[in-house]
Amino acid sequence: MLRRFFFIPALPLSLLLLNGCFTIPGSPEEAVAPPQVNRNQGFVVDAFRGIANGSPGSLRDAYRILDEEGGLSDYAQDLKYLSSWLYSALYSSLPETLPMVEPLPNSYFASLARDIKNGVYPVTRIEESSYLFFLLPPMSVLFADSTDTLDIAYESLTVGHELNPEGTLPQYLLGYVEEHRGNHDDAVTWYISALQSSRECYPAAYGMVRIYIEAGRYEEAELVLNEAAELVVPDGEFLVLRGRVELAQGRFSSAQENFLKARSLLGDTPGLLMGIGRALFAQKQAEEALEMVRNARRRGAGIVDTALLEANILRSMKQRIKALSVIEQAQGQFSNDQRLKDLKAQLLLETGRSEEGRLLLGDVSSQGYSESLTRDVLLMKSAVNAELWQEALLYFEHASEQSRDSEILALGARIHINRGEGQEALELYRELHTSDPKNPEYPLRAMEIATANEDAQVVSEMIELLAGMELDSVQKSRRKVGEAFLAAGSPAERKLLEEAVFLHVRNEAALLGLADYHIRRGDKRRAELYLRQLERTPGLEKKTRDRILVLKEQLN
Repeated sequence: MLRRFFFIPALPLSLLLLNGCFTIPGSPEEAVAPPQVNRNQGFVVDAFRGIANGSPGSLRDAYRILDEEGGLSDYAQDLKYLSSWLYSALYSSLPETLPMVEPLPNSYFASLARDIKNGVYPVTRIEESSYLFFLLPPMSVLFADSTDTLDIAYESLTVGHELNPEGTLPQYLLGYVEEHRGNHDDAVTWYISALQSSRECYPAAYGMVRIYIEAGRYEEAELVLNEAAELVVPDGEFLVLRGRVELAQGRFSSAQENFLKARSLLGDTPGLLMGIGRALFAQKQAEEALEMVRNARRRGAGIVDTALLEANILRSMKQRIKALSVIEQAQGQFSNDQRLKDLKAQLLLETGRSEEGRLLLGDVSSQGYSESLTRDVLLMKSAVNAELWQEALLYFEHASEQSRDSEILALGARIHINRGEGQEALELYRELHTSDPKNPEYPLRAMEIATANEDAQVVSEMIELLAGMELDSVQKSRRKVGEAFLAAGSPAERKLLEEAVFLHVRNEAALLGLADYHIRRGDKRRAELYLRQLERTPGLEKKTRDRILVLKEQLN
């Protein structure tokens, strides 16, 4: 619902409109006034009010008021141009657009708009000034990367807001300025005020989403985005923000899709390439992710961010020496960056330089790594990443004596699984389920361990627990593999495994199960089809690759 509560006292407004709204400095010494025109006609006053409010609806109203009149004065024609230009500059992603109006020759507003679009703050000598002079020059901050004019913009906008407390435009711009000054709480307050003034002011919603993402408040960010989606034709910024939220929430495929759509609109911007790289990396497409992050660096992405992502990708590819080299190169310019120190310490540990790694961790004191528990967890993670399971177990035992945190226990279960100690891992997943009974991941993992150990009783117990939980398609697919294990040797086994693959085509356990099922039935052709499908799947775990080799031997 559009709310327009614009108020300028009658006497000051009359003075502004009758006596001349602004002066144009021709030189630092002389102010040149524009030709005087009749500005107190009712429709001109109404249009001025709509432009001063600056909401999408008030700008549309201003344009229509002027468009319905013939023989406009130069000043009224200037206002018509201004309503069209402001709407295009601020609200271009709304479904309804305004026709572009050509400015008059030597139009002051046209020259002001050119400065603003070029990111130049049009500082003018204000003597007899229009209310709009307190709002239009600060708009240059929307088009410029520089923060030099933020304080000037804030002072001007404060005056504009005091003159018109209900105006949408000053509230939105104040939010934008406060966001870029780092005053995020104040920025959100202004953005909310702008949206209360005009629900269509979607740039204010985008600002709130940016702040919520930085604060890790992804659910709130998504709620605001969903409301904005009801108003806008998805533009590049909307798609980028949606992608960032989905990436943070683990919806990697959808995040990648939104980043790619944004790329088609915005081109190869560094931030977009980094987003696509992160989404690819999360989906275990390391080679493609590596190419994307290197492209982002060539196009000017931040050195630290690109180095961290590239090193982690190389690390996942077991190329730890190269990863260490990337970090050390970045440290040549950012020697005190704690994130670089953190990752370097882990890579040192993983490349066998444990003593250097521990010394460096001791140096990273600002993040609390000098604390025993935090260091143990970090060392455990590094050992897990390096697949040094014996060393990882030592760190886990020490850390778990100090804390039974879910992250520590989950890492411990992974360590035991890779050491072939299924029963110990099973007990940890039982403990995790007790502390978080609504999380389906723990009984699912316990079920998978019991399936590998051919423990039908535990599999049945875990499936019973899962029956009362909400599962996504991937989790339902995994559960069906456990049900197929219980139905082994019957036609129901094949049906359940096929349903599992239908729900999640990358369910490696289901594909292996189908290949094994057809081998047992003597249907080698179908077994080979499933094994080929598995081999084409990127990012297979070692245990899956080993199982494929075993099944291939059975085929021969």
